[in-house]
Amino acid sequence: LRAVKENEDKKTIDLAINLIAKANDLSHAYLDNRKINFDEIYERIVKFFIKLDDFSSAHAINDKILAKSLKAKGNRDIEKRQSEISSKDAERAIKAYDDSVLKERESIIRKRARDAQQERQNDFRRRTGLRRQLYHKGLSLLKSQDFEDALKEYNAQIKFLLGRKSLNLAGVSLAISLLILYKLKRIEEFEKSLNDIKNSLGSLKKSFSETYPITLLEYIIEIEKLRDVIKFKEALQFIEHLALFDEELDLLYELLDKSRKTTDTEETEHSIVEREKKLKIIIDLGKQISKEKKDIAKRKLMKNQYWKIGYEDLCNEKLQIAGNEYDGAIKKLLDKRFFKPAAVSLIIATVLTVKNKNVSLAKSYLNEQLTRNSTYKKDFGSLPEIYILNELLFALENKDEEQIDLCLKILTDKLVLFDCEIDLLTNLVPKEQEHEIEDVKLSREEIAKNKQFSINMDQIFGIIQKKMP
Repeated sequence: LRAVKENEDKKTIDLAINLIAKANDLSHAYLDNRKINFDEIYERIVKFFIKLDDFSSAHAINDKILAKSLKAKGNRDIEKRQSEISSKDAERAIKAYDDSVLKERESIIRKRARDAQQERQNDFRRRTGLRRQLYHKGLSLLKSQDFEDALKEYNAQIKFLLGRKSLNLAGVSLAISLLILYKLKRIEEFEKSLNDIKNSLGSLKKSFSETYPITLLEYIIEIEKLRDVIKFKEALQFIEHLALFDEELDLLYELLDKSRKTTDTEETEHSIVEREKKLKIIIDLGKQISKEKKDIAKRKLMKNQYWKIGYEDLCNEKLQIAGNEYDGAIKKLLDKRFFKPAAVSLIIATVLTVKNKNVSLAKSYLNEQLTRNSTYKKDFGSLPEIYILNELLFALENKDEEQIDLCLKILTDKLVLFDCEIDLLTNLVPKEQEHEIEDVKLSREEIAKNKQFSINMDQIFGIIQKKMP
């Protein structure tokens, strides 16, 4: 019993079972086959086999227990664990099914996006023809950010267009109403609204449901239910391929943390000066990052506990899985108040999002992580390497090679990184990937006004700049 209490491992358990067998043999030979009570030892052995999910061995040992109440408890413990495993297996099966269904639907959406080029051009011509009569007020309300009234206006548009049996155009307006509801943090209202509209259409319901905008919106609703901000924004990107006006694109890009460049690409003298200031701030921030021997030793010691699997996947170029592992390590590190290692994990996870998805979603991911962990803003969110990461993302988006090179050099030189992490950063291609969707060339170029997240970060840079000599 003492051995089992001190060491609950397979070797000790096997030893205990052998000793019990010998004791029973001695009892049979010399003690008139007297029954010896080993219940306390058997109970511990049963628990050991339950932990191993070895239920046949657990049942075999549990049957040897003499006390009926203790034997009944052992049976309940075994059944409980078996039930937990069955439940987890069922959950995994359901999740695998859901994932496969969503992937199949995503594949359909991508194909429809490619096939709908001509349809989009026709929709845009029709919307342009109705702009003054139907869309002007709603677009003005979007521009002035009066989203409550804009929502009412778009709902009125939808009724008007459905009355004219303009199903595709009604679907486009519905897509904008979804964006407005998301902006107002009321997106849970959208599914009911869509279902009410479909149920009011009678014989047109099937045709309406099969239009590309509605197929897309129903897919987005399913993704939103996963409560995964990055997957949701990835799904929202498909809305860009509908026939949208500039004001509608501005709202979409704001929600996607994406910016658009103006057609005037000439740098003014003022913008050049501001850019030089920003480069200087990045350099000064880099000087604030310390890299001491104790930091290197500490991260090496922590490697197996926090990054072993993720790092192996990174080295084997399993980038999607590696991104998930580095992402999962962030919260664990923050809970232990390991702020600098958590920052490294966030930086690698963000760069992997650039590689796996695109820069826009990487910006959303960074923003989401900083918001979620705002409790640690002073010790984590305000680290200089986090600011440099943010500037790297904007440089990637704006194709600013000088700023990209500067940010990457500082991060690779000043952070405690392993070899494959350094390779990831040095080989980062300064080109936004469109995540396998063929890009639809719009008549408007992307404009370079930073949205709210960019404004917030610039304000922080301004404060830092004022404090500099």
